[in-house]
Amino acid sequence: MATVCIRVPRSHRGRDERHRWVRLGPGRALIWFLIWSAARSAGAAEVTNIPQVGTHQRLFVFKKNENPENVMIVYTKVTSDCRIVSDADHRPVFDFYWLMGGVDFKPVHPLIESGIRDRLQIQPGSITDGNAAAKTFSVEVEDLKEVSSDVESPELVVRSRRVNKGCAVDGSMRLGPSDGRLTLRLDEIDSQVEETVLPPFRRPVSITLKGINVKTGKAVSRTYRTP
Repeated sequence: MATVCIRVPRSHRGRDERHRWVRLGPGRALIWFLIWSAARSAGAAEVTNIPQVGTHQRLFVFKKNENPENVMIVYTKVTSDCRIVSDADHRPVFDFYWLMGGVDFKPVHPLIESGIRDRLQIQPGSITDGNAAAKTFSVEVEDLKEVSSDVESPELVVRSRRVNKGCAVDGSMRLGPSDGRLTLRLDEIDSQVEETVLPPFRRPVSITLKGINVKTGKAVSRTYRTP
């Protein structure tokens, strides 16, 4: 994946992202509603760099069927020698931000971020400072446990490697027997939700994984639906 570098104009002051319905308390259904609602809000000014994020490597994009022009970027960071950067707790950098309209930076609400981390869980022992395996870490995609799927292990493996004079970083996962257990380099997760009568007024109905078959180089799109 190419390095992403975007700039927020100095005039950007952001927008208060708090919502009255946060008082309902965290929960998986509420998280879906928060993501949907936050993505509806107007974001910041058009950007070409993000000082709050700095140089980083995009792993994949999270999209949804409502307000699809607003996307969430999932990213990590690497050092000059292509090692995964770790935080103060010796865990790999694995973070998110919105691009409103595909171009305008907006930080992710802390409650939404917490919910996402519950559903994209970094696996214990992924990396620590000084670990020889510091060019890879694993993330468990919890949503795959809640849809009808034959994926045997919902594990996304993130790898960094030297390519020419730069670093290439991507995430891959093995699909199930119905897909020949092919290895998918993940580029995008699409979420489909539908309206409900009761709060939080949305529920997920399917997720679609999009990417490239690492063996053939062909595009792959696989949809899994909730029971």
